[in-house]
Amino acid sequence: MSNNTISSVLASLAILFTLSSTAQAQSVFDRCLSQLAANDLVSAKASAKMIKRMRGTSGDNIPKAEDCLSGAFGETYLFDLDTGKIVTEAEVISQDNLKAEAAARKASASAREQRLQDSIQAAEILTVRTCFSLYRKDTEAAILNPVCNRLFMQIGLPDD
Repeated sequence: MSNNTISSVLASLAILFTLSSTAQAQSVFDRCLSQLAANDLVSAKASAKMIKRMRGTSGDNIPKAEDCLSGAFGETYLFDLDTGKIVTEAEVISQDNLKAEAAARKASASAREQRLQDSIQAAEILTVRTCFSLYRKDTEAAILNPVCNRLFMQIGLPDD
């Protein structure tokens, strides 16, 4: 067999496997909803457990999965966009709360950083004013002052 033939056969098998898996997944969702409608909670829970383990639920299957899990387990299940999973409403709320807390911590840290930067800027301005004032009153004392000397070396002497 040539490489093209092998590739073609493998591609066909992959498509058949995907279609089979999709059809099987589709039947699990519908089967669970039928079991719930028939009040067969034991079978519905088994189907719901299978759905819960599945990855990549999408499209029309999302609301079916939510309804199946909610009905079988007695609590509200929702599709979480962040994780791509169907989780309990409590988990979604918990994740939302964690995100809100993280955002609040970040905002608080940003506010602290801004206050620190404002304080540093105020200290720098006050130092410049004080050194300039000292320079005008006593040039020699200002030049010999270690803080003012370092400042004058960086920005130069004040204009008279």
